[in-house]
Amino acid sequence: MWRAHEYLSFLMFYSLPIFNDIMDRQQFVHLVKLCSFMEKILSREIKLSDLDNAQKLIVQFVEEYSGFYGIRNMLSGVHELFDALVDCTKYFGPFNFINCLPFEELNRKVVGLIHGRNFMGEEFIKIFNLIQGLSSKCSSISTYSRFYHFIKNEMKFKTSNKKMV
Repeated sequence: MWRAHEYLSFLMFYSLPIFNDIMDRQQFVHLVKLCSFMEKILSREIKLSDLDNAQKLIVQFVEEYSGFYGIRNMLSGVHELFDALVDCTKYFGPFNFINCLPFEELNRKVVGLIHGRNFMGEEFIKIFNLIQGLSSKCSSISTYSRFYHFIKNEMKFKTSNKKMV
């Protein structure tokens, strides 16, 4: 039920203190590799040597993964995701500058609008236009009306950082 930025926050700020006394020592060192990797690609300034070290850490992490969590949990996405993170960081800069985590709430609302399996783009545009039309009508509705407050509060697209989109 967590969003990606909540997982990231847990990993970076809470996982090591929480799991320090709970996990087997080797598993804990494995988790430290993941946290160190993420810390390197989230840094504001990254040197190529830092990315090389990050690449080594994540390769070790992936190589050890199936030993700790079983081969059936070793999906191709585990390796591909981390390779992609290093490559994206090399080409586009630090991960925290290029990720889309602030838009998670907006994406959740957009996905919640679409219910069909065909013509999803058309469905989204129709619903979006309806919402925008209702929002524009709010100026002619009494500000004390429950309908006015519903439209103003529930029908706007917002990101998780509470900025209007």
